[in-house]
Amino acid sequence: MEWIRRAMAGEPQVEPEQGGWAPEFVQARVALKRALALRSDASPDEQRRIAAILARAMAEIEAGPQR
Repeated sequence: MEWIRRAMAGEPQVEPEQGGWAPEFVQARVALKRALALRSDASPDEQRRIAAILARAMAEIEAGPQR
């Protein structure tokens, strides 16, 4: 929420090294939201395909960095 508050107030964002969001992270979030919005009228089969993709991505994200 701090990121949004800063954006709405026109304040600079905190650098990623100090706990802020990396620009690539922000761009990925925006692109994902856009892709989902563009598929809002998708068929049930396409919605299931997208849900499966997102479930795999969530599992990878939650697993953490690969060492």
